[in-house]
Amino acid sequence: MTDHIDKPPFKVVQIFTVEATLRHRGEYLARPANIPHAPQQIGVSMGLQHASDDKVTLVSVTLETTPNDGDEKALYDFSVQMLGIVEDVDRKAFDDRQLLEVVATIMFPFMRETVANLTGRGRFGPVWINPFNIRGAVQTGPDEPDSEVK
Repeated sequence: MTDHIDKPPFKVVQIFTVEATLRHRGEYLARPANIPHAPQQIGVSMGLQHASDDKVTLVSVTLETTPNDGDEKALYDFSVQMLGIVEDVDRKAFDDRQLLEVVATIMFPFMRETVANLTGRGRFGPVWINPFNIRGAVQTGPDEPDSEVK
């Protein structure tokens, strides 16, 4: 017998891109267009904010490179920020950290697609972000080093 759930513990109402920027690094016209992408350090930041009435929760996820980090093999600098709007959160089932983890996991495929779409319009083709441990990124918090993503 399976448990019956009358109501889901939350609803993701919308996921959308807030901001997306792309810049080529260095002497990009001097490099061949078919140069392979080297792994690049990409920072991940996540945040959660409750509306004043506590009926709506906003989850923000940003993936971005660090410009001028000295990585000579990096081809692009980019930043992508997306926002998820969540309603009807069952506070007994999810605390803020758990909600951030679950909604960021739901948002990740959209983030990955947006980065690939944005960088695919650049000279060197798309950058595909590898899957990574979102739970670990949420648990480390802002004072820990960023996750490395290739």
